[in-house]
Amino acid sequence: MLVQLILLSIVYITNKDDSSYIDNFDISPDDKSIVFAYYRNDKPSIYLSGIDGQMPIQIVGSKNEVNYTNPRFSPDGKKILFIKYTDYTRSTLCMAELDGSGIQELTDGKDIITEAIFSKQPGKILFCKALEYAKYSPSGASVPLVPFNFVLEFVRWYSK
Repeated sequence: MLVQLILLSIVYITNKDDSSYIDNFDISPDDKSIVFAYYRNDKPSIYLSGIDGQMPIQIVGSKNEVNYTNPRFSPDGKKILFIKYTDYTRSTLCMAELDGSGIQELTDGKDIITEAIFSKQPGKILFCKALEYAKYSPSGASVPLVPFNFVLEFVRWYSK
């Protein structure tokens, strides 16, 4: 219930028009911060705020055809894991410092990565990628593509 109220307050603070919304979020390991994907005009960026939802700041912003979503805190709360989409059929798993600096691409951008989390095994990230992408409607012409036939994989990372 508290998280719902916090997210509602973030939306209230940041929502200037009807096309803005929060898609996904994570709470820091120390329960003091929230990182979330905030969509404005269908362009997701990564924001960080205190647990009270006040004063959200953009830490990784969408540019041109590049969008960022699905943020997750590292176990120590010092880094953020997220997905970079160049279009919605290819994506790259990325990690950055808490302030959004030092973005590292952890995968090659040739896959359709849909979710990622830090593993309980030190130094590993578990991510889900689709092996196929297809229309989900028989008409298909104006219907977006959706991923199916998933595989889970690990990628290694090391905290500095």
